[in-house]
Amino acid sequence: MADRLTRAPAACLATVGFLIAACGPHGTQAQATQGPDEPTATKPATPPPGEAAMVSTSLQLAPNGSSWSLAFVLENTTGGELRGQLYEPFVGFKLEVTSATGARLVLVEPSLDMPVRPRSLVLAPGAKERLQTPIRLHFDPAVPPSGGDDPRLWTIRSAPVPVRLRATLEITGMPLQVADATLDPG
Repeated sequence: MADRLTRAPAACLATVGFLIAACGPHGTQAQATQGPDEPTATKPATPPPGEAAMVSTSLQLAPNGSSWSLAFVLENTTGGELRGQLYEPFVGFKLEVTSATGARLVLVEPSLDMPVRPRSLVLAPGAKERLQTPIRLHFDPAVPPSGGDDPRLWTIRSAPVPVRLRATLEITGMPLQVADATLDPG
């Protein structure tokens, strides 16, 4: 297995970014809320009339001390098999954070350099696949630009307030998946 590990350069992983929301390839969105002690998953959106979503994507946020762990669930909503390529651990997403009023908040992502392994993703009709990320999300209004010592801890430069998250997953061979979620740290 060691020969199958690849080291992804930090610049590549920074480009890949972070994603926390879910929706079909036609731009429909899903919403989620999360209380202080319970995991949350976005509810997949209904595609526009006359269009069938290929992959329904949801975001799961789970409390982890003073942070939240992130995972995605993909579901094949077609009658045929879907295939894609990704790297594990999964960091193939971008994340945007906005306040409840729509103001964009700074998300600090420390430089991430870790071994990754390529993997094929095969979704049979109706099948679901959970993609756990190594990323945790937390709030800190005084986080330095470097993000601190833990490259897996991404920081929202803000006091803990309800925020909207928009994530975009990038999986080779599949359409971009975009979703919205709400994180309420209260």
